[in-house]
Amino acid sequence: EEAIYNIYARFATQPVPSGIEIIKPNELDRIMEKPIDLSEYSKLVFIGDIHGCYDTLMQYPDFKDGLKDDTEYIFLGDYVDRGNQNAEVMNYLQGIMNKPNVCLLNGNHEKHTSDYGRGIPAKSKEFENNTKPQLILGGYTDKMARMFSRKLRQMSHFVWNGIEVL
Repeated sequence: EEAIYNIYARFATQPVPSGIEIIKPNELDRIMEKPIDLSEYSKLVFIGDIHGCYDTLMQYPDFKDGLKDDTEYIFLGDYVDRGNQNAEVMNYLQGIMNKPNVCLLNGNHEKHTSDYGRGIPAKSKEFENNTKPQLILGGYTDKMARMFSRKLRQMSHFVWNGIEVL
């Protein structure tokens, strides 16, 4: 985030470098991600703010019994912190993250997981003092955190049965 703020500050006082294209708001359609069609799925399931609560997550039948092929699962971020089962949550998500019907979105708490994966101390005391030790004790490695962070998406843009969602 700091790098982005520095770039904006530089743009305010210097000309835009060559090779950088300025896009006006009415031109966003030209670069905007096109929606994927999820109409093949009979159901969409949205899961948000797990916050390290594995037992609660597992109360949803599909997670206990196995993901259903006819359902798209969109996880809305904030997978860790606050709860006491952070390693269990992350190990579960690590196990399903490559399934074609799973979308993992980036929440604000995922910055800490990404930092862990890159060996950078998190700016969150909660993460450093509680979550990170739980992850390490639960076998969730920095390499796993890097792989997980690469799977995260900033948004989900899809069409489902004629309804477009961003």
